Amino acid sequence: LVFAFMMAGSNKITDAVHKKTHEFLSAGFKQFGPVWHPIFKEAFSPAPLAEHWPAAEKALLDDGTKTYQVFMKNIGFLEVTCAVMLLTPVSSLANFLLLCVMGGAVFTHIQLDEPPFPPAVLAALLTLRMFMGSGSSGAAGKKKLAPAKKNSGRSKKD
Repeated sequence: LVFAFMMAGSNKITDAVHKKTHEFLSAGFKQFGPVWHPIFKEAFSPAPLAEHWPAAEKALLDDGTKTYQVFMKNIGFLEVTCAVMLLTPVSSLANFLLLCVMGGAVFTHIQLDEPPFPPAVLAALLTLRMFMGSGSSGAAGKKKLAPAKKNSGRSKKD
């Protein structure tokens, strides 16, 4: 999973990893962005947040070009960061964040009448990882400590 998310995220961030994959993803995000644009806009619609929508739109989704490259790169940075975090004690948080991203990807593909299999398979693997533990940093890898012996106050010489 670490390798899969490192590669997927890296290809979203730059074309230096694999140019054709980056171009394929760039074309895809031109379709994916409009699915999420109204959802983000609605999230910023309450009065205190509404004034921040233009800045949030540029920082999270699109810089005005309608290519949604900003959205793609943000998802890529999140995937790479979480892939690294999967190797640390905060792997459960990374697993949860990646599961949310894959849930969003499945939703997006369904909205566009596209097969959601790649993100659905990754979501299933993340779910399995979550319930099985995550190795040395998860519940399965934690050692139980033996209970401490009670000291009756007497030394061994007594």
